[in-house]
Parts: sequence; structure tokens; C-alpha cells
Amino acid sequence: VAFLMQTPPFVILSGNLEACADLESDDQRDDCYFSKRSCGFSQPCEKIKDPQKKDSCFYGAAFNFLCAHAPTCESISDASLKARCIASVTKDPRQCAKIADVKRADECYYDIATLAKNRSICDAISDASKYSSRYSRDSCIYSVDQKSRPFYERIDPVRCEEIPGNETGVRDLCWYGIAMTYRNSTYCD
Repeated sequence: VAFLMQTPPFVILSGNLEACADLESDDQRDDCYFSKRSCGFSQPCEKIKDPQKKDSCFYGAAFNFLCAHAPTCESISDASLKARCIASVTKDPRQCAKIADVKRADECYYDIATLAKNRSICDAISDASKYSSRYSRDSCIYSVDQKSRPFYERIDPVRCEEIPGNETGVRDLCWYGIAMTYRNSTYCD
């Protein structure tokens, strides 16, 4: 399986790249090329004019739930997105440290921690994200714990008590999930 993640699969395109060139507007052509990318196949991305869409295309060709192709990350022009791409492909949190914007770096650490199912990576998330529930340290720890445990342990109310603090509402979210799972509103009290 690891071999398949490193090697691009045979590419089967629905249509060809020339069909994209015949479209009227740059946006239409960009969207068409974007839709033609696949794991390790970034040739369509090179034809995209919009810089953000182009970088997003390279990121998608480098990393998704079926693909991890590090060389494609090198084509990304935005330094932060390139570092996040390499971090995602390699599961190396040191790449996140290269991201100057604290919020984007915290998002990177969150992603790598959940991908690697490594709770200690959550410690690198700054206090600046303390009040942003999606990428907070608490949310990261909760997500890693959820992904690391079998389902029957995920719905254990004891897990909610173990969540540190509640600045971001993560503990409340945990209790909400327990209440919905057991269909018992007393967990919300």
C-alpha cells in the first residue's frame, strides 16, 4: 500500500486537455484544467492562469485521501501552502514551522497531528488559536483521540471529562456528541 501512495497511478482522463483550451473564459479553462489533475499528474495545473487556483491544483495533485506525492508540492508558489503540502505528504510537523503566518501554521500542525494520529504535535499549536475552536490545541487533542480510538471508545463519556479546559467549547461539543449518540439530553446538563 505504501508503494501505491508514492507512485502515481495510471491516469485515465475524462476528455483531454485540448478540450479545456477551447473554452471561452479563463475561469472556465482554469476550472476545466483543475478537474483534470490526479495523484502525481499535475500537467493540467501548469496551464491554470489564476495563481491561487494553480497552487490549489498542485496541492490536490500532491495530496488527498488516496495520494501522497511530495515532488508535486515543489510546484506550489505560495511558500506557506508548499510547506503545508510537504508536511501533509510526509507527516513532518517541522515543515509547519516554516509557515510565517501563525494561524496557517496552527492549521498545519492540526492537520499533521490528526493525519499522524500523534497528540504531541498538538502542543506546537500556539495560544493565538486558543479561541478558534477548529484549530485550537484542545480541538486538536480531541480530534487525534477520536481518530486513534475504536468507535466504542469514542462514545465513552469519560473521554469528555479528559478534555482540558473549555475555552473553545470542545468539551461541550464532546458532551453534545455523547447526548446525540445515546439519545439522552441529560448529558447536556
